[in-house]
Amino acid sequence: MAGRRLQRLPFLMQGQTERQRQVSQEFRLASTGDMPLGWRAGLFYMRESFRCTQFYDYESLPRDLLSLTDFGQITTNAWAYGEMLWKPSELWEISLGARYTHERKSTLSEMASPSGTYMFGASGRAERRISYTDLSPELSVTRRLGADSIAYAKLNRGCKSGGISPYIKDDGTANSHDPEKTTTLELGCRTGATDRAWTLAATAFYTDWKDQQALVYTSPVTRVYRNAAAATSKGIEIEGTARLHPEWRLSFGYGYTDTRYDDFVDTVMGQDHSGNPMPFAPRNSVNIGLDWAHDLADGKRLTAALDYTFRESHSFTPDNSFRQGSVHLLDARIWIEPERWSASLYAKNLTDERYLRNCCDWGGTPYGVAASGRTVGVLLSTKF
Repeated sequence: MAGRRLQRLPFLMQGQTERQRQVSQEFRLASTGDMPLGWRAGLFYMRESFRCTQFYDYESLPRDLLSLTDFGQITTNAWAYGEMLWKPSELWEISLGARYTHERKSTLSEMASPSGTYMFGASGRAERRISYTDLSPELSVTRRLGADSIAYAKLNRGCKSGGISPYIKDDGTANSHDPEKTTTLELGCRTGATDRAWTLAATAFYTDWKDQQALVYTSPVTRVYRNAAAATSKGIEIEGTARLHPEWRLSFGYGYTDTRYDDFVDTVMGQDHSGNPMPFAPRNSVNIGLDWAHDLADGKRLTAALDYTFRESHSFTPDNSFRQGSVHLLDARIWIEPERWSASLYAKNLTDERYLRNCCDWGGTPYGVAASGRTVGVLLSTKF
């Protein structure tokens, strides 16, 4: 862990309660028939109410004295999209579309510390409203190479919502961050056997971020999202399947990703992260799966699966202070599926790999969140 030893903190406790309600509606329209020129369009609306309370303090304190943040947020999101499809020949397809989004967020944050330990910072209360609009276009060109093979190129612009943090600034105002915008170029191809005995797909991508959102410290124990100036990500993804036998299927995937902050100066903590890799982005990753399926009497089907995942070392924070080493995971599952009900026995992390899901610095002490060890369970489900 970057040469620093993690410490167990048995004297601290952390908890969280959440309540969320959401209403959404979408309408779609599309042209019909196999025509050289087609179209589709849609409207979407969503309203969400969210309430969250976080607790963090010494374990010896009663609950009514714990330091807390109480955060309430109402979000309304509406967007409209349209796309034109043109097939100048049997071999080519060109698509041009765009989405217009309007989003509004209204929040109320309150921080309290009845115990006087001020784990989340000084007590306070802050309200904030933010709104933004965005137009995201996309252009794609597809070329059919054969009955089961295509090559394509896609260029799009995307936007990730801005937000407001439950933590309050030292001046008593709410923390907020702007939307994150990306421009992505993707080149790919897909092919396979006509009878689906095997499939193969490969993709190369390049993404340019503007105002990328990243976690930064605002106090020794609190972190919030802020906008990094610029970042880039590029890589390749390869995936495929092969039918080894009528009852056996092999699947595999490989990903290579190179991510960097091009220009990221944390003015809050006075740190320059430019040139560092982005957190939670292993350079190499591999997954391999083996499935077996056998038809039983009365329409039942017995299936078993074994999945292996490899993730190379990656950082947890923009300053690259904490890193997780390479991780090897093995999962297994066996289940039976009649028409109305199913039963499965599953095991995750069979080798009981010890690794961290997250790690950061809280008040000068390295603090890690352990991932789950070996887990075995039974799942029963039915359809009505």
